[in-house]
Amino acid sequence: MNMVQTIACKFVERSEALGYKGVKRDIAALDFFVGAASALRSAGHPESEHVGSVAVMIIATRGYVEVKRIAVEAAEAAIKELAAEKEANAA
Repeated sequence: MNMVQTIACKFVERSEALGYKGVKRDIAALDFFVGAASALRSAGHPESEHVGSVAVMIIATRGYVEVKRIAVEAAEAAIKELAAEKEANAA
């Protein structure tokens, strides 16, 4: 799972726990991604520019819907990966 997917999953968990809805949730998604990009940049992480670009070009225009899509995609990929590992270990 790459950093964008990880951040998206963490935000979905957090926003659902806090009960965010509508515009408040969209603004929080953008704030979350911008904050994550800043933290990654401060830490010298190689994906900091990518996370910042995603925040500006995708999250700012599509909001929470896009964050949720990224998180769901990441979860589905993780499930497939675990199933493949389990199948390989069973063989």
